[in-house]
Amino acid sequence: MDPRPFGGKCILLGGDVKQLLPVASGRVEQIELFFTNYRFWRVFQVVHLMTNMRVNAGGEDFTRWLEDLGRGTTNTQIVKDKDTKDGDFVNLPDRCLTVDVVREIYGQLHALTPQQLAQRAILCPKNEHCNLLNDKILESFTGKTFVIHSNDSVASGDEDEVANFPEEYLNSITPSGMPHHKLKLKVGVPVILLRNLCLEDGLINGTRLLVLAVTDMLITAEIVTGRFCGRRVLIPRMDLTSSDQNLPFVLKRRQFPLKLCFALTINKAQGQTFERVGIYLASPVFSHGQLYVAFSRARSWDSVKVEVVKTKHQGYLLKSSKKVFTKNIVFGNILNSIQNE
Repeated sequence: MDPRPFGGKCILLGGDVKQLLPVASGRVEQIELFFTNYRFWRVFQVVHLMTNMRVNAGGEDFTRWLEDLGRGTTNTQIVKDKDTKDGDFVNLPDRCLTVDVVREIYGQLHALTPQQLAQRAILCPKNEHCNLLNDKILESFTGKTFVIHSNDSVASGDEDEVANFPEEYLNSITPSGMPHHKLKLKVGVPVILLRNLCLEDGLINGTRLLVLAVTDMLITAEIVTGRFCGRRVLIPRMDLTSSDQNLPFVLKRRQFPLKLCFALTINKAQGQTFERVGIYLASPVFSHGQLYVAFSRARSWDSVKVEVVKTKHQGYLLKSSKKVFTKNIVFGNILNSIQNE
């Protein structure tokens, strides 16, 4: 047996440390899971990529601002966060601000072609804000509304445990990564896949599609992202189980593994690029790299708009100033662990 790491094979790791970290319960746990703490990290050689291919065409101004945002060194006025050591408040440029991000991104919804619709999205830090926006935009979308209800139960052979959680309660919850009990769809709306179904057909978690037809057991859709763009596929209704560790039971839900994606979470949008990006900050970002990831889904200042809900934690934080601030969280020790290599 070859004693060398990975059997002597050449292993290439690619990524941007300014983006999101592994999902964990807290900052310390996230840092511990970072790959520089892996025991074989010492045998890797770090090579730095210098050009951001996604935003390079957007102009030096946007590219430079985005790089500074990711490193937490944005050369605009910054207010230190008094409540936490996790980040600073950054001043957002006036050119990207709006008071109605839905109108800016989707405008006359009925006038958008399927291709234009597929290249637009509104990003939010939290699922609850995505759900509110998705419901709002769906109402203004023309066509018949299809409402598909799930069948919910507790995945357990213990009858007492099953009896402890009535179906009405199970219907009311939506654990992370699960579809809603009441799934509302219309022909032509964009949806995102929540499970890996078939790698060969491009049906993997995070794939975006446009709905073409809806029945009780199958949804016909067209893939609008990746190398399978344009392919028509069938999405079945299926049994899904939750993996949320905060629940005292495992939820079993029979539903289509889909969710509306007029708006989606910043975490879910990582790795994707849009022609028009809206960022809806009903509350500030809460994790390393979230604000950077949201802005870097766009290609230029012209293609991104931000709506900041004014609260005591963001908005007009300086007296006698109309500058708009929001939180930007950057873990400096994560960036330094790569820069010092």
